[in-house]
Amino acid sequence: MEQDIQMKMKPGQKKWKEASAKQYISVYPPVFDWSMKLRLADQYCYEKMNRLNTFFFLGLLLTFVSACQSDRQSTVQSATDSTELTAPTESLAYDSLKARAYGADPYGMKKYVFAFLYAGPNRDQDSVRAAELQNAHLQNIMRLAEEGKLVLAGPFLDDGNIRGIYVFNVETIEEAEALTNTDPAIQAGRLKMELKEWYGSAALMGLKEIHESLAKQSIDEE
Repeated sequence: MEQDIQMKMKPGQKKWKEASAKQYISVYPPVFDWSMKLRLADQYCYEKMNRLNTFFFLGLLLTFVSACQSDRQSTVQSATDSTELTAPTESLAYDSLKARAYGADPYGMKKYVFAFLYAGPNRDQDSVRAAELQNAHLQNIMRLAEEGKLVLAGPFLDDGNIRGIYVFNVETIEEAEALTNTDPAIQAGRLKMELKEWYGSAALMGLKEIHESLAKQSIDEE
């Protein structure tokens, strides 16, 4: 910063003296430099002062440096946040072969038959018979899954009237009903089913392969 000023050198001085002053502030490294040219009797004398009002300028400099660092950190953080928010995410490319194999429509969906398993009218079997029916029920689930007819099955975790669900990979209610009738627990009246047509993601057709990579043991192992 450059300034043209007038100044008096001592108390009682009548005339103002012309002068020019220059100030430099550097943040990296932090330096304050002040220099002045003073006109005396038609001659210029040069005085350089590296520490003028040291405490005032040091405080000013520290405030300035702190503000710069804060702005710099805010800028870096803003840039980082912006990068995280705008970073592109890679999407999987459309796989026409897999879509065809899974029976997917253009939306990646397909038709299934959804089944609700209810507690049946005949649940008075003794504990041994109930255990046998449960084991046969699980064996039937695994067989249907291996045949590709059942893509999802599982129980609800409460003890309510709805015991679990199935998702059949079939086109009609009649086909699903024929499959449910092969379940020993259904045959014994311990379970009954309500069937509904359902439209869901064709990705369920790949669920068995994923599940097998995660299962350490089979559900029918004691």
